[in-house]
Amino acid sequence: MTLDRFLSLSLCSLLVLSLPAMAEVKQPSVPEAVAEAVKRLDVAQPKEARKALDPVASKASENASLALAMGRLLEMEKKTDEALGLAKKARELSPSDPEAAAVLGEMLLRANKGGEADDAFKKAEELSTKILEGDAKNSSARLSLAIAQQRLKKFEDAEKTLAKLREDEPANVQALYRTGINYVLQQKWPEAVDFFTKSIEKDGGWAYAYYYRALSQEKLGKKDQLVNDMNRFLKLAPDAPEASRAKQIVQAAKR
Repeated sequence: MTLDRFLSLSLCSLLVLSLPAMAEVKQPSVPEAVAEAVKRLDVAQPKEARKALDPVASKASENASLALAMGRLLEMEKKTDEALGLAKKARELSPSDPEAAAVLGEMLLRANKGGEADDAFKKAEELSTKILEGDAKNSSARLSLAIAQQRLKKFEDAEKTLAKLREDEPANVQALYRTGINYVLQQKWPEAVDFFTKSIEKDGGWAYAYYYRALSQEKLGKKDQLVNDMNRFLKLAPDAPEASRAKQIVQAAKR
């Protein structure tokens, strides 16, 4: 071996040895991916939710929480049939989970399948009530119960359910936000505004609280507040399914 060849090989060896070991890219676990995606879906950020779920999406047919999160994402992406399919899969995989029934019910309602939606809400009510009988502090079951009661037009029952949740967990943003929705469904606009404001005070990133507070402000004839809230919603959630409607509302209010 020539001296030049030896020196060349030696230099290559030294360079290889000096390179830092490449860090392995850690794939998120399914629970980690779902937790991140749900956080993003709750505040209407589908693109971020998609990034969280894509690495584990292939496992949706075998994991109820993943199937449910994927279903919510696909609905936001306006892929209604696929979304409903995954939500129904989540119900099959976890038939005793009231959240899966409540989420499916809301999807069916938005897909104009009222009869099926009512069946899902009744099941959510039944399952959550059963859980709460044995675990009165189960906040997930209590929230699912409230959603089911709202959609079944049991507004007084829903308010009692949400009041208990607010008492148990004063910082629970969902409890405050859902109370606002309960008042929207009853067309009680000042009360709705009050609770959406309270949810925003707890979490200023809760995009849908701005959206529904804006709609409530519109009913009260407060155009300035309507425009401000819709613009905040659009800033927080530019990719939300409601974004185009929000823009139209803002444009109409400015005329």
